[in-house]
Amino acid sequence: LRPAAYTLSAWVRADGPGANNDSYGSVVIQQIATSGAATAGGIWWDALSGRFKSFTGSVSTDPPAISATQFPAGTLHHVAVTYEARALALYVDGALEASVTLNADAVHDGQPWTIGGSRDAFRAQGYPRTWNGLIDDVRIIGRALSEAEIGDLAAARPDGMCGGSCAAPAAVGSTVTWNPLTAGTSIVLSNGDQRQL
Repeated sequence: LRPAAYTLSAWVRADGPGANNDSYGSVVIQQIATSGAATAGGIWWDALSGRFKSFTGSVSTDPPAISATQFPAGTLHHVAVTYEARALALYVDGALEASVTLNADAVHDGQPWTIGGSRDAFRAQGYPRTWNGLIDDVRIIGRALSEAEIGDLAAARPDGMCGGSCAAPAAVGSTVTWNPLTAGTSIVLSNGDQRQL
């Protein structure tokens, strides 16, 4: 998936800090370039500040979109990011929380999108960025949705959504990695299990 414009969307509940309790925080979904110096996009939650954030383009020269509101652990939220023509916007529960104009385009270099943590190369360097909590109904949409469409996603709980009363996941710390160029219709969890989409 290498969209020139996109929307990332997910229902999430952070239960506390993940493996890297720093200003970058834990991964909901991301695609980081091979070098680690640029990103196609992603959604993170930082337990230190209680804020959602998104980075796209160069991690050293492009500003992140950081939620104006703090969202402490323990509450279910719908989080979405839109990107188009170097404009990045972050929404939480249907409300616009941040928007920034970027200096560079999103960088897609064939690396997989990951859900719930970093890909293996960064995990090996001590940056697993593992999500501690629940992630549900992750979507990558090939266009930037309007604010009204984001509001509709936030207002409509997806089928299977647990409405905040979910039990803890059986395998805390698993990372889902999917690369449509090589993985076909399967996903591989960080613990080695393979599942069909």
